Amino acid sequence: MPNPPFDWSLGTLLRAIRRGQLSPQKVLDLLRAIPEHSTLHIKLSLLLEVIAEVERTVG
Repeated sequence: MPNPPFDWSLGTLLRAIRRGQLSPQKVLDLLRAIPEHSTLHIKLSLLLEVIAEVERTVG
């Protein structure tokens, strides 16, 4: 799978973990880069919540 563009949705990134297309760590890296590199407009509190949820799954 190619490196995902920053215009992917949060749901698409999370689904990629479940399907084994992206590692949780890669998704965390992408999520953390959203505020600086993405055109995705998302409330910071929601983004932090999603990051925390992915971190919990990583252990």
